[in-house]
Amino acid sequence: VYYRTDAQGIVQHVGPGVRRVLGYEPHEIEGRTAESYYPQSKDRDAFKAAIMEHGEVSDFPGQMVRRDGTVIDISISSHALYDHAGNFAGVEGIYRDVTQRKNLERELQRLATTDMLTGIANRRAFLECAESAYAHSRSNGEPLTLLMLDLDHFKTLNDTRGHEVGDMLLRQVAQRLKTCVRREDTVARLGGDEFVVMLSDLSVHRDEAAAQARRVGEK
Repeated sequence: VYYRTDAQGIVQHVGPGVRRVLGYEPHEIEGRTAESYYPQSKDRDAFKAAIMEHGEVSDFPGQMVRRDGTVIDISISSHALYDHAGNFAGVEGIYRDVTQRKNLERELQRLATTDMLTGIANRRAFLECAESAYAHSRSNGEPLTLLMLDLDHFKTLNDTRGHEVGDMLLRQVAQRLKTCVRREDTVARLGGDEFVVMLSDLSVHRDEAAAQARRVGEK
């Protein structure tokens, strides 16, 4: 969709492609602020800041709301406009609906960070989270709490009852772990019968951590 706004962000012109992307007729958008179609003001603020700093943006991410209320992902490529005196006079450019691409990226990210058997975070996701938490812990001098778990006699269960039963047990353990920790805590499967829980409150006291470990063990 081609568009042009003035210095106040009022849409001066918008191309006919807006019918397909947002579901509006061009005349319904012209004369209104571009911000009216952003579900989150921070997206528009980030775009304006980038334009003012660099004079142009390419493939800048954001979201807009269609006439039917659907939120779509967009990619913006635009440049600033200036009057004869060199004053900022508006923005001109295009934006595209990239929802399908973004959904694919989100799905690929989910697959890359999710343990397919149990549905919880996998080793990769945990290591990324742990690295960030460790850096925060070091910089703030706060303790980092990790609970490491493995299942006793799991190999024997697999050998005697079969891998289907073993997989069912792993899924049940993962779900039980999720129910006995807080929403903000990280539960991950490292591999095999090994699980880990990272408590998000890095300042948690040793006694509190021990109590949480006991609750997990009882589950």
